[in-house]
Amino acid sequence: WNPLVNAQWILDEKICNALNNVSVEVEARLFGRNDRVKFLEVELEKKEEDLEKRTKELKHEELVSAQLRHELKEEKARVHE
Repeated sequence: WNPLVNAQWILDEKICNALNNVSVEVEARLFGRNDRVKFLEVELEKKEEDLEKRTKELKHEELVSAQLRHELKEEKARVHE
């Protein structure tokens, strides 16, 4: 029995345990980040869909406004005749 070999074995075991703990923690953080990434992707998709819907609504409002401007112009022309 050699105390130096025994000490080295104990140290190696402690290093292995520490590395395993670190790898478990890193893995947990990565999975947590993956969940966060998925959440953000879903949120981004919702925002893009909302923006697309609002853009269509805005285009419709622009068409209505253009039509009203045209009608107003025609009415003003009739009034001035």
